[in-house]
Amino acid sequence: MNTEPIIYFAPLQGYTDNDYRETHFNVMGNIDLYFAPYLCVENDGRIKSVAKFLPSEELNHKKILIPQVLPGTIEELKLLAACVIENGFSELNINLGCPYPMVTNRGRGSALIQKPELVNTFLEYITDELNLKTSLKIRVGLSDPDEIFCFLKSIDKSRSQHIIIHPRTAKQLYKGKADVFVFKKCAEMFPELNLIYNGDIKCFDDIVELREIMPFQNKFMIGRGLIANPFLAWQLKNDTRELPSNYKLLLHNFAIQLFDSILKSSNDEHHALNRIRTQMLALFEENSEMKKISKQFKKSKSMNEIRKIIDFSI
Repeated sequence: MNTEPIIYFAPLQGYTDNDYRETHFNVMGNIDLYFAPYLCVENDGRIKSVAKFLPSEELNHKKILIPQVLPGTIEELKLLAACVIENGFSELNINLGCPYPMVTNRGRGSALIQKPELVNTFLEYITDELNLKTSLKIRVGLSDPDEIFCFLKSIDKSRSQHIIIHPRTAKQLYKGKADVFVFKKCAEMFPELNLIYNGDIKCFDDIVELREIMPFQNKFMIGRGLIANPFLAWQLKNDTRELPSNYKLLLHNFAIQLFDSILKSSNDEHHALNRIRTQMLALFEENSEMKKISKQFKKSKSMNEIRKIIDFSI
């Protein structure tokens, strides 16, 4: 690779909570920005589970954690932005990409691709009234990938720090391949925009392939690829398919620190057990060398069993 890529860690509900982000930051690193899973206004008008998504002080202090919000109206945005400010942030990311009908039917997520005028209202309020930096995460359309071009023409481009594009439609959910050529066309049509590519980056060779198609592209958001292989950012930064020489020690430390952090922050052991099992399975099921360990995690019935698996098998 000609230049070191800039890597953003995507927000994944159920995975990249405070415990995970802090552990990844402390043990693995090599991430330029972490994004927290979205906050939204519940039916009762409250914003719930803020502590689960918002900052570890360490990440916030280093200014590499960006909270994400999921508004459907300007009233919801005002509540969410106030929450972001109260928690000490100076920047937020607006989710215009969540594809699920339970979200889009309420005018949130990908539904906003067809409402650039409302998005402009959001951007104006955030930058003019609150003096916050903002960015967008978006799909290429609800059902038509050409919707992205109309959207990008219509929004006030000067108000967004960057725009993360996942080149699938909402209708696709996560099926089929992300269309890199739609992203490439966006970059060519709007060279003034700071665009980040997101979608189907699972290994080192995926980035190599993307940069062959788009040699100009240097910024990438990765989600599940980093969950399955926490060394991926290190590989990309060091331009190698190899793992670090001390990868077994790092992997052990990562698993232990994540285990301890989840146990400390959970309300009860059963809750902690479910959380740590979910994280461990995501970490090891995609790794051919670790399939046996993955099966042990599935069968584990206590935190003591999981701790023993980590201590003696990793």
